[in-house]
Amino acid sequence: MNNFTNNSAIIEGGALKYISKRPTAININFYSANSAKYGNNIASYPIRIHLFNATTVFPYNMMFILPNEVSNSQVSQSLKFGLFDADDQECILISTGFFY
Repeated sequence: MNNFTNNSAIIEGGALKYISKRPTAININFYSANSAKYGNNIASYPIRIHLFNATTVFPYNMMFILPNEVSNSQVSQSLKFGLFDADDQECILISTGFFY
């Protein structure tokens, strides 16, 4: 077990960040008082998209139901999406179009 305390990052992963396969023993570490814009303790990459203003969401097939909308027409409302990682943290977007 490792102890990650009082660490900080400017953008992501106050304690640590992984960019490929999730480490197997990541949850047995101790995390305290770490900070970052995204992932105070752990940062990774998005694995799920969520449409905040959908009335019904089917997460496994990525289907969203929007009320009062028909196919082949312009959507009459703004759509707000969020990208979430394996720890259910919302990833943040930076101006260059990359996500963190």
